[in-house]
Amino acid sequence: MVNLDIFGSLKWAVVRGQSLQEAMQSLLNAGYPKQEIEEAARALQSGQIPNQPQQTQATPASQYSQSAVQPAMQKTEQNVQQKTPQKVSDYTPKQPTKKKFFVVLLIVILITLLGMLIATFLFKDQIADILGNMG
Repeated sequence: MVNLDIFGSLKWAVVRGQSLQEAMQSLLNAGYPKQEIEEAARALQSGQIPNQPQQTQATPASQYSQSAVQPAMQKTEQNVQQKTPQKVSDYTPKQPTKKKFFVVLLIVILITLLGMLIATFLFKDQIADILGNMG
């Protein structure tokens, strides 16, 4: 007899996109008996829906009848299949134009100062003559 808690847990995990092996391992790690997990997995793979609940550990899934859980699981299966990435925000970081202008201005000033420095070294004699004649 298949444990409905285990069967429901396996089915729910598969619907959410987890592999059957991962779901089985999770249930095994949670302390469920290996034989019951394998039995529920076989039932799930064969498409059988167990009818008789087995009373073991109570979980939230066992509080609902199979007929109430089935439509919700089908709806979730459809949502998983139709899942498309959703845009969370329209926020895109923008570089302020003031900042770009400031950077360009600083580059122009730097090039001008470097040019003046080079000109000073190249024409130092002429500059000294001009300054000597002024004073």
